[in-house]
Amino acid sequence: MSSQMAQLQEATIKTQCKTLRMPMIASQFSTLAEQAIREKKSHIGYLEALLLAEIEERERNTIERRIREAHLPRLKTLEEFDYTQSPNVTAAKMRDLAEGGYIERAEPVLFIGECGTGKTHLLTGLCVAACRQKRRVRFTTAAGLVNELVEAKHKWPRWGPEKLLDWLAAKHPDVDWPAVSTAGAILKRAGLVKTNQRRRQITHPGRPRIGPVTAPNQLHNIDFKGNFRTRDGRWCYPLTLTDTFSRSLLVCRGFLSPTHQDTRTALERWFREQGLPDAIRSDNGEPFVSSQSLAGLSRLGVWLIKLGVERIRTRPGSPQDNGLHERMHRTLKEETAIPPAANLAAQQRRFNQFRREYNQERPHRALNGRTPASHYSAPTRQMPDRLPTIEYAGHLMVRIVGSNGTIRWKGDHLFVSEVLAGERIGLEETDYGIWSLYFGTTLLGILDEQEGRILG
Repeated sequence: MSSQMAQLQEATIKTQCKTLRMPMIASQFSTLAEQAIREKKSHIGYLEALLLAEIEERERNTIERRIREAHLPRLKTLEEFDYTQSPNVTAAKMRDLAEGGYIERAEPVLFIGECGTGKTHLLTGLCVAACRQKRRVRFTTAAGLVNELVEAKHKWPRWGPEKLLDWLAAKHPDVDWPAVSTAGAILKRAGLVKTNQRRRQITHPGRPRIGPVTAPNQLHNIDFKGNFRTRDGRWCYPLTLTDTFSRSLLVCRGFLSPTHQDTRTALERWFREQGLPDAIRSDNGEPFVSSQSLAGLSRLGVWLIKLGVERIRTRPGSPQDNGLHERMHRTLKEETAIPPAANLAAQQRRFNQFRREYNQERPHRALNGRTPASHYSAPTRQMPDRLPTIEYAGHLMVRIVGSNGTIRWKGDHLFVSEVLAGERIGLEETDYGIWSLYFGTTLLGILDEQEGRILG
């Protein structure tokens, strides 16, 4: 075989080993081949030597990785310990502990002694022994746990102890973190707890019932968070959209005013990127609801109905009907608008960072300490390229609303709504001379032929 051909084969083998993630074989196959020739090994013997070298290397790498992940204060082994300095500790006893039986039995091991007697060395040695058995180990101290808790509080100053522990547990699942009450006491001693006066809980038994929300995108919530001025004196109106099931903050955009066009543009962008929800819940303010229109129908509402998105309205003056969205607004204001940013662009950067942290970092108690992003998935229903025409059952009378918001009915012009100009509405006779008016599945009002008007 020519030298050039041999080099080509070696390069091919190294490439294939890289694909199979076998770095040891890639680096040693040539040396082991020469050794096999000298020792007159068979092909099977050579293959066995190759695989054994790879396994040994992987085991070494695993042990080294376990030791790095253990965060040991310094690397010390039981073999290095001077047992003559601690007569109460024997080498035989430590060898027995190093076998890991106490781990299998979930038994604690306690070292008691004065400073400088080797307690940390022995504990570190047991950690190294456990790592050699490929166990996952985390070396920590009570002071270390306290420091991590305090550092987490500085990172997330508005989170309580329960949420902080959930976040820490997700990052270090192998650590036995203290109870919520203990964590609270630690933070209080560190001067990191703000005492708030407890407010009386007010219940509203008449709040609208929507039914159980059991999946993402079943119900979204939309609102404009209370407006405020940025430091350049201009107004900022934050538009927010959340998902009820996952608590995800889907949209958070700051606008100069709460207009229909800005709201629709923000929603359309989200719908085209992700998909359509089943329903959207809002309060009774513009641009979500029009007080001058039947059924409170606004231009935004007409657009949503044509997309097949159900509109759900809270009761007037009842923000508690959308409590989870209002609670998110409180957090949004605290973390992004006190104090406000220099201008709208800088404020939007704060909103973007808050949305990322809120969805991907912040644990949520209603989600058992998990993040909203872990419970959210994109809708299956996609945004159509063109708005579909609303069709009605054959027994309904269909009328087209004129540009002035009226329909022709038995020689008369009856006012319906200007926001429905050019749209098809359906009329269903429910009693003699009594008709129900629908836009899609939304009941707009009742037409009384005797009175000659539509009752909202």
